Amino acid sequence: MANYTIKHGAARHSRHGSVTKEYNAWASMLKRCRNPRHPLFPRWGGRGITVCERWSSYEQFFADVGTCPPGHTLERINNNGNYEASNVRWATSAEQQRNTRRNRWLTHDGVTLCLTDWAIKLGFKTSAALAKRLTTGWSVDRALTTPVNVRYRRSKRQ
Repeated sequence: MANYTIKHGAARHSRHGSVTKEYNAWASMLKRCRNPRHPLFPRWGGRGITVCERWSSYEQFFADVGTCPPGHTLERINNNGNYEASNVRWATSAEQQRNTRRNRWLTHDGVTLCLTDWAIKLGFKTSAALAKRLTTGWSVDRALTTPVNVRYRRSKRQ
């Protein structure tokens, strides 16, 4: 059997009778990356994401990542990289949403931000309005420099 099997007793990694968040993160990480029968394996192990050998031990994993702050979960900094000390952090949901493969990145005047961050910076109520500008053919420059409250109107040709 593959070495993703969790052999540590959960009781050793619990607080007040329940398994810790750190232990759950470690166990889930191993399953996603090493167990081909896990439903999420295709998105992690199936695309080549691995866990460093050091982290086969929960104690070594915990020594490297430490205690999870409230409201955070484990994230790979480079989401195409492996699970290893130099590529993971505890991150908020908002931070993780900005670090996905499906984000749209825009560069303007030498600044690169995801679409959501551009929308916030420019004062859009939602990123959908900025996305609509781009999907209807606006250039990145025009979409990011036209004031938020100005609507695009086609000139009538007579």
